[in-house]
Amino acid sequence: MQTKFSLWLSLIALMAVFTFEAAAQGRAGAPVAPASGQLPGTIRATRVEGEVKYVDLATGAEKPLKDDMVIGQGTIVRTGANAKVVLLFSSGASINLAHTSELNIETFTQDPFAATAANYAVAKETEEPSVSTTAITLTQGELIGNVKKLKRGGAVESKFTVKTPVGAAGIRGTTFKVTYRPSGDGRTFTFSLTTLQGDVVVTLATGNVNAPAAGVSVTDSKEIVLTNVEVNPVTNQIVATTATGQTATVTAPPPPVDAPVTVVAQVTAVAQQLVQAVANVVFTTPTPVPVNPTPPPTATPTPTSTPDPTPTPDPTPTPTPTPPLPPTPPPTPPPSPTPGPTTPTPRITGP
Repeated sequence: MQTKFSLWLSLIALMAVFTFEAAAQGRAGAPVAPASGQLPGTIRATRVEGEVKYVDLATGAEKPLKDDMVIGQGTIVRTGANAKVVLLFSSGASINLAHTSELNIETFTQDPFAATAANYAVAKETEEPSVSTTAITLTQGELIGNVKKLKRGGAVESKFTVKTPVGAAGIRGTTFKVTYRPSGDGRTFTFSLTTLQGDVVVTLATGNVNAPAAGVSVTDSKEIVLTNVEVNPVTNQIVATTATGQTATVTAPPPPVDAPVTVVAQVTAVAQQLVQAVANVVFTTPTPVPVNPTPPPTATPTPTSTPDPTPTPDPTPTPTPTPPLPPTPPPTPPPSPTPGPTTPTPRITGP
C-alpha cells in the first residue's frame, strides 16, 4: 500500500510541472496578440536537409522549403523522416526543427529597429533589436532553440511562447529543447523540456487541474519529462494511468529534475550549430506592408508621337509660257435670203 501511494505521489509530482506561460492567456494554442504598431517580421530558412515543406495558411498551398527562402507568420513548417531545418527570426531567435516535426508559426511581429541599427547582425548581438511578439506551436516533434535576451521593462515587453497541444513555454532568453511526441492514437504523449541556459516558465494548460498561475521556473541544465500522459478530450484534464490501473491527476508542481548528461550534450551540440547558422546573417528593419492592397488601375499607355521631320520644300517650278490663242474669227453673218418671185397684191375694182 505504501509503495502504491509513493508511486502515485511521484506521478503527481512529475505531471504537475508541465505546460507553460500561455495558461494565463487562455486555452493553449490560441494566438498571442501582437503589440499595437508592430509589423510582420521575417524568418529565413537555412541548413535544409531532407524533405521540408511549408504551408501558407492564407492560401492552403504546400510547397518545398529551400535554403535562403523567407517566410513569416501564418505558416506551418513540416519536416519529413531524416529531415531538419534551421529557422532564423529577424528578432535574433533561431530554431532547429528536427525530423518528423510540425511547427505552426502563429504570430511573429516586431517594432522597427532603432534608426541607428537599421541592420541587425545576429551573430554579434546578445539582445533582440526591438520589442517583438512570437507565438509558435509544436504540434508534434522536437525543436532546439536559442532566443536572444528579450526587451523588458518598458510600456510594452517582448513575448516568446512555445506551445504544444497541452500547454506553452514562456521563454525569457535562453537555449532550450522541447519535445512533444503523440502516440499513434493521438491521445497519449511524451513531453520533455530541457533548459541549457536561462529560464523557462512552465505552467499547466487550462482544464480541471490545480496549478499555480505563476508557473514553475526551469533554469540552467534542468529538465522536465512526462511519459504516458493522456488529455481527456471532454474535460481537457491531464491524467495518467499507472501500471496498476490507478488514475492520477495533476494537483501541485514539484521542482524540476536535473537533466541527463546525454540530453544536455545534445542540446549543447545543436546550440553550436545554431551559432554557426547565424554567423553571417543580417536582417533589415521591418517595413509596413499594406493589408490586401488594391492595385492601381492599369492605365493604357498613350503612344508617344514621333514628330515628323521638317519636309524639304520642293523647288518652285518655272512656269511654262502659254502659247497665244489664235484670234477669234468674226461671227459669220447669216446668209441673205434669196428673193423669190413676187406675187402682186390683188386690186379690187369697183363696179
